[in-house]
Amino acid sequence: MRHRPPAVPLLVLITAAFCLIWCSRTASAFSLLPQAQSLQRSACSSIGTRGGHGAILRAKKSSASDDDKTATYLIHSHHLLDHKPDNLVLSGRKFKLKGIAVLGRPGVALCVGTPSNADKFLGKLRKAMPQKKFVSSRLEVEEELPFDGFERGTMAELREAMTRSGNEDRFLSLVGVDSGQGRGAGVQGSSESDTVGKKKSREKKGRKRK
Repeated sequence: MRHRPPAVPLLVLITAAFCLIWCSRTASAFSLLPQAQSLQRSACSSIGTRGGHGAILRAKKSSASDDDKTATYLIHSHHLLDHKPDNLVLSGRKFKLKGIAVLGRPGVALCVGTPSNADKFLGKLRKAMPQKKFVSSRLEVEEELPFDGFERGTMAELREAMTRSGNEDRFLSLVGVDSGQGRGAGVQGSSESDTVGKKKSREKKGRKRK
């Protein structure tokens, strides 16, 4: 008789199959572990980068908002008359500024706008008239001046506006009047419109005498 090999118990076969399946899954899990770690690191770095970009954007936004804040500026020179290039001081509207400008002695512009626009306006004046030696200063105001646009004004209107903003002493100093004597008194400085009015008045008086 031919000898037959002993039959392998069914339980042993099932156990071996489970072992093979477990080993293969474990090997696959270990092979995927570096990929998972790499994905985790890239995700963390992405989150960190987004946070960094967010901080930069917030910083830029805050600096931009500071630059967008309006302020009041006083720009003046010893004299500005009604001819080119002196009358460039009347062009504040082109620089998105509001306020008034007065031609005369001194020549003055009272401007309300952003710092960048005021700097551009001042730069334009200095470039066109370097000999005028323009002076610019930022004013602390008690009350915002309700200018609708940028117009030519008189010295009296300039004084009224600066007094309203709490800067009458600054105005008096600008036109050469002592602050103790200047309150309620006339002003030494005069605009060109004031001068023209005085000339017309003198001419009328001369004709009456004749």
